[in-house]
Amino acid sequence: MDLELIYDYFDEEHRLTASPARTIEFLTTTRQIEKFLKPGMRILDVGAGTGAYSLKYAAEGYSVTAMEPVKKHCALIQTKRQPEMDLTVIQGNALDLSSLAEEAFDLVLCLGPLYHLETEAQRTQCVRQVLRVLKPGGAAFFAFINNDMVFVTEAMVYNSEFLDNGRYDRSTFKVADIPFVFLSLEQVHRWLDAQGWTPVQEFAADGMAELLAEKLNALKPEPFQSWLEFHMAMCEKPQMLGASNHVVFRLNK
Repeated sequence: MDLELIYDYFDEEHRLTASPARTIEFLTTTRQIEKFLKPGMRILDVGAGTGAYSLKYAAEGYSVTAMEPVKKHCALIQTKRQPEMDLTVIQGNALDLSSLAEEAFDLVLCLGPLYHLETEAQRTQCVRQVLRVLKPGGAAFFAFINNDMVFVTEAMVYNSEFLDNGRYDRSTFKVADIPFVFLSLEQVHRWLDAQGWTPVQEFAADGMAELLAEKLNALKPEPFQSWLEFHMAMCEKPQMLGASNHVVFRLNK
């Protein structure tokens, strides 16, 4: 996948902030991450995008390394960093973390790379790289895009002709991996089991926010906050994982 070309089209800078519904993914993920944060931790953000997570945690005083393959995203992070931040920006990708020392980080965020790794071998290499640089006792968060909810939002929100003419397998309902890679929960679980990796946590990062965006964005602040708290309370229930465009799993070392 040509990531430079993809992100010339997709606006990553505002993806998590463009509307109230869009904020749910970031707010949910940071709430889960913050359960594990302790002063003095070193954080690696692999596939940092335009720095939403890296900049947040660097501003809070953590030592952060942001690794991102897209050149313009790296430049954007640099323009937003403050002089007092302990923030290192590296242009690189999740398949090669060899420039980073073994067991160097307390927490690793891998919240974008699985969106672009097309083969199981690549995804396995990514996780192995992350676990290599993670300290014993550390936690790593990985996000993927859920095929089944993508099917729903494509058919019901974005493309009125998707059911008739959309690019998906008519027997399995697997959506074509264009321009991102879409994985089912079952597919992810089979892959992790085959490698001997057992997630200690899974959560629906945005839940039904994309499907219900129009209604959520029309809510006043107090009802929106009530929906957000409902989502937070539900997001780790197994039955809710399939009803989310983005799903996050955590591996401990």
